[in-house]
Amino acid sequence: MERAHAILIRRIRFAETSLICVWLTRTHGKVKTSARGALRPGGAFAGKLDLFYEAEIAFARSRTGEVHALREVALLRPFDGEGRHYANLAAASYFADLVDQVTEPGGQAEEVFDLLRRAIGYLRSHRSAPRAIHHFEAELCRALGVGDTAARNDPIHILAAQCGRIPASRESALKACTPPLAKQPPGDKLR
Repeated sequence: MERAHAILIRRIRFAETSLICVWLTRTHGKVKTSARGALRPGGAFAGKLDLFYEAEIAFARSRTGEVHALREVALLRPFDGEGRHYANLAAASYFADLVDQVTEPGGQAEEVFDLLRRAIGYLRSHRSAPRAIHHFEAELCRALGVGDTAARNDPIHILAAQCGRIPASRESALKACTPPLAKQPPGDKLR
């Protein structure tokens, strides 16, 4: 049985009461697990498999495929997104989508894991802002060892060249954390 410190980055419903969970781990890279009975009330995984939760997991490796059997989950830190602000949830979703796209199953991902862990930790206590999203993209380029930091190239263009496309969730994350422009009160028009 393998053990890992992990962050849940994707959940896919599989059968009536089961989930496929995609984790980013510090030591095993991206890991897919099947959590049988995860949606059953009172089951062993009840309340432990929400997105962006940080946990210690134990899984049994599959002999034939890339989906392993999840055996244990010990929750370390839940994610409530600073009072469940939509902007924080949107930013965390974008970070998870981007990390999912640039990592491979079983690959080395220590720096990427540490970056995602810091980003999720930030979103637990601070409201997201466009600056946080741009910072994450720049740090991800650094962690992946891509881009020319001396030339100050835009990280989003570097990531797009690296992985082919940027997740669509980026636009909604930026929109959610950008404050709307203040409206002028009626009768206060410029002449």
